[in-house]
Amino acid sequence: MTDTTDLTAVHAATDALHDATQRLVRSVDTMTDDTWRGDSLLPGWTRAHLVAHLTLNAEGLAGSLEGLRQGRGVPMYPSPQARDQDIEELSREEVPRARDRLLASVSRFADAVAAMDDEDWSRQIERVPGGPTFPAAAVPAMRWREVEIHHVDLGVGYDHHDWPVAFAEAAVDSMTTRLADLSPGFRLLLTDLDRECGVGSVAPGAPVVRGSVADAARWLSGRGDGAGMSSEGGDLPQIGAW
Repeated sequence: MTDTTDLTAVHAATDALHDATQRLVRSVDTMTDDTWRGDSLLPGWTRAHLVAHLTLNAEGLAGSLEGLRQGRGVPMYPSPQARDQDIEELSREEVPRARDRLLASVSRFADAVAAMDDEDWSRQIERVPGGPTFPAAAVPAMRWREVEIHHVDLGVGYDHHDWPVAFAEAAVDSMTTRLADLSPGFRLLLTDLDRECGVGSVAPGAPVVRGSVADAARWLSGRGDGAGMSSEGGDLPQIGAW
């Protein structure tokens, strides 16, 4: 990668991720054993499942980045089934050990990012062997989304209104890309930023959906019931979970 703008974005996401990770770790540190085993805001997952996922995600991304530095391809996960099984197993681990593993995983991830040379960021990573690839340059922003969105999913007091505006806006952009094939689409007006964008296949006369950038980011990720959002010209669209 030689594009300075791309490298600037990588470093900006890395810095923002550092702060987001510190907030996440502080929240996890306050969780009692009962809180740990309690239900998260994600259907079917306890908070232990979410922490396990965040841990394994950090380990998987770190392993892939380490592999790039060593000149070999290392997929994030051995397979989708192995990923799910590992989350389930780690969710049953004793709380102190699971917490320590989360801390170790975020340290390992930070070290892997810090060790990357500029040219390493242009290389590709496989999610699973033989599966779709993504550029290493996308990793800091990917991890930033994981940390911020799942921090809210823990349901321990950190709310989407606590997201930095920069993250909420980046999440809207990411989710808009995710929903590029949505049909019919709609126009999205971010009322606190005075910004408008199209989501999906936007036809003339498409509904206009309004809301703050934080409310829009949460709704576009498939969370909540659309509180804070309003639609003109049609019902509020149903958005699948990210």
